[in-house]
Amino acid sequence: METRKIERMFNKGALLALILVISSSLFSNDRDSIPNVADYYDNIEISILTCSPGDELYSTFGHTALRVKDRNGSSDFVYNFGLFDFSTPNFYMKFIRGRLNYMLGIQLYRDFIMQYRWENKMVEEQVLSLSSEQKVKLLSKLNNLYLPQNRYYLYEFLTKNCTSQVRDIVYEIISVTAPDLNSLTGLSYRDNLNFYITGWTKFGINVILGSGVDRKITYFQEMFLPNNLRDGLSSTVVNGSPFVEKHRVILEVDQLKVDKSGISITKVLSPMLLSVLMLILSIFYFIKKRPSAHFNQIVILISSLVGFFLITVIAISDHTELYYNYNLLFLNPFFIFVVIASYKNWIKLERVFSALSILSISLIYVVWLAKIQYMELSFVFITLSLIVMFLSKCIFRR
Repeated sequence: METRKIERMFNKGALLALILVISSSLFSNDRDSIPNVADYYDNIEISILTCSPGDELYSTFGHTALRVKDRNGSSDFVYNFGLFDFSTPNFYMKFIRGRLNYMLGIQLYRDFIMQYRWENKMVEEQVLSLSSEQKVKLLSKLNNLYLPQNRYYLYEFLTKNCTSQVRDIVYEIISVTAPDLNSLTGLSYRDNLNFYITGWTKFGINVILGSGVDRKITYFQEMFLPNNLRDGLSSTVVNGSPFVEKHRVILEVDQLKVDKSGISITKVLSPMLLSVLMLILSIFYFIKKRPSAHFNQIVILISSLVGFFLITVIAISDHTELYYNYNLLFLNPFFIFVVIASYKNWIKLERVFSALSILSISLIYVVWLAKIQYMELSFVFITLSLIVMFLSKCIFRR
């Protein structure tokens, strides 16, 4: 799921050589050449590269690529589905709207590894046990996808990314006997994502993702993440034999280079800490009978603005994982009317709007109890804080 700029990726001379060699093997009409083609593919080693997650947002979940190596040493390439072009017009708007094209690129293996060595990331390799016929099919598929008219694909975070593309190609050409990939895992997309994220990243992702990602998924769907695909391949059996022929670590993380520098403000001011402090302050102002304290007004305003942001993104985006987001019950754009009524000193309207806001927030507890959408613990403290604030406006504003 990690990406690289296109400009880094290509060695045109090496790429041309690869295409010429494979094309001449695949599309030869001379039937006498078939044994030679089989011999050629016996020397081809196809493996999956799994790169470890990083601290940067773009590398949070790691990366997957597909390596094609000639054991004779004549070629060694990586097929990478995680590329996009920063020069794309309206790049960020297309990304937000779910209309950004990613692409398949081919790079030299040594360049690929050099980048991950520089970033101090682990890279694992799983050599696949494939027949010559399966190798022909797989490489034919890859090179067809690399044609200019096919290499671009519309990125979808959960179902069409650098890992799922590799997964789909590999499992298309094999007959799987175990595990049953269509069985439910008991976990959701969100459960899988939450395993890799903490702090503000986890908070933000769980705010913006809708209830659709809380449905239980299959073993096959679960392999949308690099480490899950790695584990799924390791447990796959084809014709009674393990699908992974060899599993090795190519790059280890150098612990001496790991950044162990100090404590950042985002780690100290965690979502949990801030939400607890918010609840404490809201109770304090409730006891002091100060419903219109600046703190209360600011928190309510921010909640409504976040709601406006969510609705805007959902409205313009094709990312289906954002839809049906019940967090809008407590991050509600409607809350801004409470702030306006308070500012205008429209006391009766403020009380009515506050009562409706309490009702809206209360409904999120129904959603959580029914397990329709995930409940982040910090959300509980935020909702309790808002209820206390709105309740004070109903009780103490006369």
